Amino acid sequence: NVKLVRGFLKEKLGAWMAGLAAEAKGGVGDGVVALLQTCAHARAPLSPEDAIYTSKFFWTLHELGVSSFPTLAYVRRVSELSAPLLFAVTEQEASNLSMFFRDVLSVLVRWMKDAGAYKREAAGKPGLLRKPAAPAPAPAKMEEE
Repeated sequence: NVKLVRGFLKEKLGAWMAGLAAEAKGGVGDGVVALLQTCAHARAPLSPEDAIYTSKFFWTLHELGVSSFPTLAYVRRVSELSAPLLFAVTEQEASNLSMFFRDVLSVLVRWMKDAGAYKREAAGKPGLLRKPAAPAPAPAKMEEE
């Protein structure tokens, strides 16, 4: 069952994320903001379980290598949007959001402290590439020289 759900997520979310990024007027960063506003900010404050589920969901997108999920932009936007959001919620919602932020940051801290974990979990994932890999230019032909 888990394999089936992961396969479904990887297949469907890649196309959905690409569409979200295309619809965002400001590009990938705005697509992530839209995703955070509609998914994370709507669910994470509700309960401790929702906060952890939300964090795990986003890290699952990264783990699956969903090609259109920009992990770097996600982490940057989470950190940029955290302080203003905390001023607009109740004490309980802030507590729940802190669990979400803790889970997001704990992965980054693990990668920073353990190069092996970074290589296993992050290196080469599409969401951590600054630019999509460009195809290598074709080698010059003898006639062109």
